[in-house]
Amino acid sequence: MKSKIWILFVILACLSCCCLIMLQPIGNNLVVQDEVQKTDLIAAVSGPEYRILYASELYMKGLVNTVFFTVGFSEKNNRIEASWSKYVVETHGVLGRQLRLMKTQP
Repeated sequence: MKSKIWILFVILACLSCCCLIMLQPIGNNLVVQDEVQKTDLIAAVSGPEYRILYASELYMKGLVNTVFFTVGFSEKNNRIEASWSKYVVETHGVLGRQLRLMKTQP
């Protein structure tokens, strides 16, 4: 009985290792790795600040003409995200006339 449990354990361990080894190649195939190209508009969805900073970085590199922000309210920070996003990108050099804010929450 113990030998059957041991064999089952070894088989499960081998299968687990195989699955872990396969996760990296599977993940690599799921990620799109296109080169960044110039565009007219980029939409920075409300959320973490890295999205805002990346949008302003793309603008400063000349890869985007207009930055669009969606509406969202952060209860944690007690602020409207679009207004905060506008403030952040303007302090990073994005011109106000190049910004568009979603007026209402969908």
